[in-house]
Amino acid sequence: MKKIFVYPLLLFLLLLAACTKKKGSQWQGEIITEGGVTVVRNPEEPIYPEGYLQLVEELAIGQPSGPEEYLLSEIRSVVVDDEGRIYILDSKEDVVKVYDAQGQYLRTIGRPGQGPGELNTPMMISLYGDNLMVVESSRRISFFRLSGEYIRSLSTGEYWVLQAWCDSQGNILAVAPRLDPENPAYEYLKFDPEFKLLFKLTESPAPNAAKGFNPFMAISFALVGVNDQIVFGYPGDYTLQIYSPEGKLLKKISREYTPVAVTEEEIKRWKEESPPDVKLALGKYHSAYRRFRQDEERRLYVQTWEKNAEGYFYHDVFDPEGRYLTRFPLKGEMMAVKQGKIYCREEDEEGYQSLKVYRLVWGSK
Repeated sequence: MKKIFVYPLLLFLLLLAACTKKKGSQWQGEIITEGGVTVVRNPEEPIYPEGYLQLVEELAIGQPSGPEEYLLSEIRSVVVDDEGRIYILDSKEDVVKVYDAQGQYLRTIGRPGQGPGELNTPMMISLYGDNLMVVESSRRISFFRLSGEYIRSLSTGEYWVLQAWCDSQGNILAVAPRLDPENPAYEYLKFDPEFKLLFKLTESPAPNAAKGFNPFMAISFALVGVNDQIVFGYPGDYTLQIYSPEGKLLKKISREYTPVAVTEEEIKRWKEESPPDVKLALGKYHSAYRRFRQDEERRLYVQTWEKNAEGYFYHDVFDPEGRYLTRFPLKGEMMAVKQGKIYCREEDEEGYQSLKVYRLVWGSK
């Protein structure tokens, strides 16, 4: 009789464990609609634990010595086209270097200078169609064919553009600072292909010299994503906003999180390295996150301030619906994600930069 009792009990415990495991991989958030806007609220823990997404290194571009075509001084911006070709903006050399999907050098776009087809302190690149857009600090935006042929340049006029992205129609989403001593801000503005203002999307706080510089303050970020939708985030809290190409708010994605405290080492470094005439107003915590990327399947990859034991920053992954899927640590700075690969800027111990390409392997746990 005892054996007859033990086996059903053992079976019950196994089934209970299986159900508990299954429940652990179920999403615990909620999706509601507020004022016509989809609101996705995520808990602090993801659906799948760390390890569900693995990164396998496939390629490295950049080396400390050798042919000039493979030397990268300062990787500032990276984009990847549909054929897997990689465009790397080297802001120190004032050029864009192009490599094929296997990392072989193809060509260089632009050259240092201020004339047509030349680049003057370029800050960012963006793709649309078979065109490459280069944002320059000299209030100029230059356009090239992906083959390297120079097309034209636009003056940004009164706007000092810090970052800009093109949509599929050639419209430009730009970030420009509002230099108001009383209320400085970063304004997100959308322009047509001739750089005529279409509308203002939103704005976020910028550093205020009068109140003191806080190097740990929340700094907004945006990108033009799938179907020309605009993804914007101001990390005063953990919220991402998705807008239509016309500027209508469509979705909010949030996650519960524990703020990451600023370390004594970080505070000491800023105090030692800041010029004596700069007034500091150091905060106690980092912002909710840093910046983010989106792949062609509408997954979002958000870089946080949390680190693993090796000192690598954790990146949160949200699925196309906005549910917090999983997290993974990354050694360097994620520059792009496309076709199941992450493109990451890394530095060695000597400070030499390279671009690492990692293949994403899902469902590892």
